[in-house]
Amino acid sequence: MKISDLMQTTFKNVGEELGLNISVVNGELCVQPKDPSAAAEEAAFIIPTRRMVEKCRCNEFDFFRPFIDAGLLTTEQMHSACECYMLGRSRKGLPIFWMIDEMGAVHDGHIDNQWVSVMLRRRNPELLDCWHTVHCLFGLHLTTLDIDKPVAIVESEKSAVLLSELYPECNWLATVYPVNFTIDQLEPLRENTVTLFPRTDSTMTSYLVWHDMAEKARDAYHMDISCSDFLESMPQQSRKNAR
Repeated sequence: MKISDLMQTTFKNVGEELGLNISVVNGELCVQPKDPSAAAEEAAFIIPTRRMVEKCRCNEFDFFRPFIDAGLLTTEQMHSACECYMLGRSRKGLPIFWMIDEMGAVHDGHIDNQWVSVMLRRRNPELLDCWHTVHCLFGLHLTTLDIDKPVAIVESEKSAVLLSELYPECNWLATVYPVNFTIDQLEPLRENTVTLFPRTDSTMTSYLVWHDMAEKARDAYHMDISCSDFLESMPQQSRKNAR
């Protein structure tokens, strides 16, 4: 039996158990209710897929506006950055930052202070109880385009997107939350030159944690990685403005 046929059969059997039609269409996992009357346009988007990403694509966001008004970025650069990071817009007009890995798989999305996976679990608890989300770095999909391009990692997705146009010599990635950043997320970057740019704070806690992370990743993956003290070395007032 071909692997594609085996996958179709497996998903079909799982769907039978859950009362759903589950299939693989063009490499995407498609989930729909068996009852046609219950089907809606979103039925095929229960688990984040590239179809969901494409459905909500948008290339204009307010967080670019101060930089455009100040002449630091152009509208064309805003559109380019949004396209590169495949940004989406929620129904409430908020940016969706999709976490897409180096293989093009969608792991999750981040909207304001919420994860898309958490929101979907609330709507579909029966299906998603067994779905365990494993996060990757935001922007990871960009690293396969040019393996020789240095990688820079910051905390905020907005910062990564903006910096990608301000300093295009690097691929800018983001951890989203400090607690979300784990050493295994650096494993796909073992062939890249990586620099961590932790946020600044009065106790240097973020710098020390990320510096330790860099050392552990260097030992575990034998990778070229360092932690920059650029923000920490700035004068105090300049650091406040940089946050």
